[in-house]
Amino acid sequence: MQITEENAIVGVVVVTLILLLLVIFIVAFLLFYQRKRFRYQQEKTEMKDVFEREILKTQMEIQEQTFETVSHEIHDNVGQVLSVARIYTNSLREGLPTADMEYRQKADQVHELIGKAIQDLRDISKSRNTGYIERAGLLESLRFELDRISRSGQFKTAFTIQEEEPVFDTQQSIILFRICQELLNNAIKHSGGSFIGITVGSAAAGNYLKIQDNGRGFNMQKPLQTSGTGLGNIEKRAHLIGAKVEIENNPGGGTLITIKMNQR
Repeated sequence: MQITEENAIVGVVVVTLILLLLVIFIVAFLLFYQRKRFRYQQEKTEMKDVFEREILKTQMEIQEQTFETVSHEIHDNVGQVLSVARIYTNSLREGLPTADMEYRQKADQVHELIGKAIQDLRDISKSRNTGYIERAGLLESLRFELDRISRSGQFKTAFTIQEEEPVFDTQQSIILFRICQELLNNAIKHSGGSFIGITVGSAAAGNYLKIQDNGRGFNMQKPLQTSGTGLGNIEKRAHLIGAKVEIENNPGGGTLITIKMNQR
C-alpha cells in the first residue's frame, strides 16, 4: 500500500497532537503536583505555627499561675513575717535607754531596712500579680514598674504617651507587660546605662510601644541570649497578639525596641 503525501501529513499532525497533548498532560501534572506539595508544606507550616502558639500559650498560663502564687505567698506570708519583725524591732527600739545612742541608731536603721524590705516585697508582689495588671491596665502597670526602677536610684526613667492614648485588651496587656518586664530586666542587667524610657501611642497603623535606654547596645549576632528567654521568645510572645518587634541597636549609643500592634 502506497502512503500518499496527504496521509503522511495527517500522520504527522496526529503524532504532533498526541505529543502536544502528552506535554500538556505532563505540565498539568507537574503543576498539580507542585500545587499539592505547596499546599502540604503550607498546611505543615500552619500546623507547626499553631502547635508552637498553643505550647507558648500553655507556658505563659503556667507562668502567670506561678507568678500569682508567688505574689500571694510574698504578700500573705513573707510580708506578714517582716511586719511582725518590724513591730518587735520598734518595741526593742523604744525600750532602749535614751542615753544609749549607738544602739538606738542601729535599731532605727534595722527598723528602716525592714520597712524598705516590706515595701520592695509589696512592689514585687504587685508587679508579678496578674490580677493587678488586669485591674490597673497596661499603662498604669508600666508607670508602676518604671517608678519601682527609679526608686532604686540606678536609673532615671520616663513614661510618655504620644499621639492618642492606646487601648489594649486584657490578653494584650498581660503579654505586653511581661515582654516589657523582660526587656526592662535586660536593660538593667546588660545595658550599663543610666536612663530607661517607655513611650506608648496609637497611630493609624495601630498601637505601638517603645522601650529605650542610653546604654552600650549589644551584639545583634548574640541578642541577649544570656537573659534566659532571648529576643526570639519575645518575638514569639508578640506574635501571639499580632505584634511585631523591631530593634534599633546603636553599639555605644543605646537600644530602641519598638513593639507594633496591627490594627484589628
